Amino acid sequence: MVMVDTVNLDFLGRNLADIQRDQAQLRSDVMQVRQLILLVTEKIGRLERNSHEMTDDLTLMLKSELSGTLANLEDRIEALIDRRITTVEEKIDQVLDRL
Repeated sequence: MVMVDTVNLDFLGRNLADIQRDQAQLRSDVMQVRQLILLVTEKIGRLERNSHEMTDDLTLMLKSELSGTLANLEDRIEALIDRRITTVEEKIDQVLDRL
C-alpha cells in the first residue's frame, strides 16, 4: 500500500501566512536592533565628549591647585629668607658696633 501525501491550498496558505507573520516580526526586531545600536552609538559619543571635557576640567583644576600651593610655598620661602637676611644683617651691625 502506497501512501500519498496530499497538500491542499488551505495548508499552503496557512504556512505562507505563518512565514509572512514571522518575517514581519523579524523585520520589526531588526528595526528595533538598529534603533538601539544608533542610541548606543550616540551615548558612546556623548560619553567620549564628556570624558574629554572632564579631563580638561580636571587638568585645569589640578594646575590651579598646584599653582596656588607653589605660590604659597614661594611666599613662605621668601619670608624665611628675608627673616634670615634680617638676622644676619643685625648680627653684622652688632659686630660693626663693637668695632
